[in-house]
Amino acid sequence: MAKKAKKTDLAEKAPTKFANIAFKTAFIPASNEQRQKLEQGFGTARFAFNWALSTWEANRASDQKNSFMGLRNTLNSIKREQFPWMTEVPKDIPAEAIRDLSTAFKNFFDKGTKAKYPKRKKKGKAKFSFRLPGDRLRYREAIRDDGTAVTEVYLSTIGWVQLREPLIAVGRIIYVTVSRRADQYFASFCMEYEPIKRTRRVTKPMSVGIDLGLVHTLTLSSGVKIESPRSLSRFATQLAKANRLLHRKVKGSNNRRRAARNVARLHRRIANIRRDFTEKATTNLLRAYDVIGVEDLNVAGLLKSGRFSKSLSDSALGGITAALHRKATKYGCLVTEIDRFFPSSKKCRKCQVKNHDLTLADRMFHCSSPTCDHKEDRDIHAAKNIHHEALSQLPRATGEATPVEIWSIPTELSGPVGKPSRRSRKRMPRGAVTSNTVQRQNPSESAQHV
Repeated sequence: MAKKAKKTDLAEKAPTKFANIAFKTAFIPASNEQRQKLEQGFGTARFAFNWALSTWEANRASDQKNSFMGLRNTLNSIKREQFPWMTEVPKDIPAEAIRDLSTAFKNFFDKGTKAKYPKRKKKGKAKFSFRLPGDRLRYREAIRDDGTAVTEVYLSTIGWVQLREPLIAVGRIIYVTVSRRADQYFASFCMEYEPIKRTRRVTKPMSVGIDLGLVHTLTLSSGVKIESPRSLSRFATQLAKANRLLHRKVKGSNNRRRAARNVARLHRRIANIRRDFTEKATTNLLRAYDVIGVEDLNVAGLLKSGRFSKSLSDSALGGITAALHRKATKYGCLVTEIDRFFPSSKKCRKCQVKNHDLTLADRMFHCSSPTCDHKEDRDIHAAKNIHHEALSQLPRATGEATPVEIWSIPTELSGPVGKPSRRSRKRMPRGAVTSNTVQRQNPSESAQHV
């Protein structure tokens, strides 16, 4: 007798939605030998990308099929004879570089994206980075002699490296990206987790509109104005002097390498100050409000104007918007973008009449309607218009409360993180060693951060 088929709920068959989050921290190489291996990894990733691009173009000219697996297998079959130095680095480095090229061509042929044709990476100018899969990652927690706990990660064929900050894992580690900026090394862990779906009622005091500008970087609809540190302007004199010293040195000399290192350090410091402001300002906003309305600026088009390109780059307006979208899931906030053609500065919020005579030099808004005659600060007026437009885009509900569906990071791990260390406690230096099982947060403490 045939068995009856069990009735299954369609909701159970629905695919689980996962989100990605990255945790980036600096690490300290243990020796000069590790630094040399890291540099070999950067060079191998750049060489593999350029080799794959040349092979891709040659195969395309001869009407041969191109694929990620085909290029990877071809490189593995010839690297021991033609490129024996490539065996000194992890085999995943050239494979991931070829995967990057495959993704670049996929984005180029996709009509929905505006990706450009992949270019060859030039030595000295390309980004120093390579990627390793997370399923082979091992890490441990050790205790120093002074009692402080540190996290060490094992990179294949490179060895154990010490992280500057403890690894905060909220899900399964997909891959780790190792990079270098100036003379400092970084490790970025990309993690996959299952977000929690919940509904929150949003009231008007818990929402805000943000106007982005050059005079005042952030202007809130509540009247608060936030200024950026203008790090590029602060270090403009030092940067110009360092560049002059760089171009006076002989090419290929050690003095030129030292001068180039000083210029790179200055650029890293400028970028760190700008990034610190962006991260802190956006975090404070996401913690204070549930709904944030921001204008969709065409930053790439504004940079082409030439008149305000340096100030726009120094303010990092595009980075602020990107940070709000990137961290909205983490803090359970809804970020709404207003259409870039919405006249937030020229439209009167009282009578809805546009003032077409308003220029950039006018810092006060004057309504052109003779019956209204509304006057207000230009940036605050624009922020209030953005706030009103953002609320109008939310689902309608009775009263001032509006239900908004949000996604947040779970307080517990959604899966295994990686592989624990295979070394025993007796053979581990500097204190006790733990596996990669992360201690789960207290729900009462995690609720304060979400």
